[in-house]
Amino acid sequence: MNQEITKNRTWCCIGLMTIAVAAACSSDDEPAPASSPVGAAGAPATGVTTLQVNAQTPPVTGKDDIEAWLAKGDYKEWTCEKEPHNAKSPSPHGVNRVCSNLLVAQYKGQLADERPIGSASVKEIWDAAGEVIEGYAVEVKTQATSSGGASWYWYDRVAGNNVVADGFGDTGSAKSICVGCHIASGTDAEHITSEYSRDYIYTQVTQLECLNKYRNLLLGLRVT
Repeated sequence: MNQEITKNRTWCCIGLMTIAVAAACSSDDEPAPASSPVGAAGAPATGVTTLQVNAQTPPVTGKDDIEAWLAKGDYKEWTCEKEPHNAKSPSPHGVNRVCSNLLVAQYKGQLADERPIGSASVKEIWDAAGEVIEGYAVEVKTQATSSGGASWYWYDRVAGNNVVADGFGDTGSAKSICVGCHIASGTDAEHITSEYSRDYIYTQVTQLECLNKYRNLLLGLRVT
């Protein structure tokens, strides 16, 4: 009898933990339209879409705004890789960890398909030991079509508070560095870092991967 009670309690705990994990790996705070333009200086001249800045959608209006948003840490509730790891080729970012917002995490389009407006990715850039975050790489899609990377906002700050890119992908370092790299995502075996490497995103962290973070914990529970 006691063994049966213990078994039921264990499975009850597993069920509750599974529900909690599923909730942690998803979000209802989806991007929504707003009345203010997404871009400031450097925004595409035509077809500008509007996005509301919220927990799922980073601002695209420059360093001060994006750094303030990152400091709040909302992106950490996105679907994120379990821990920092060495860069996956062809990334130049060293030790890093990627978080995908809901639109990215749930995307299952084909190679030639467009990701939805509001798709966003945040990459934490860590020190070599994987102990301290030294920078961030952020990308946000602001139009229905990628337009050769021009409709994506790119922000890249590395160690030493050095901002490598801050703007839309139609000009400057955002175009030459960020778009120059991400335009090849998913095009061949050397430019695939996840199942859905495509449309300017290399690493798409899926909800399944998020759930798998807790697999060992769940499997570690034993009925006694």
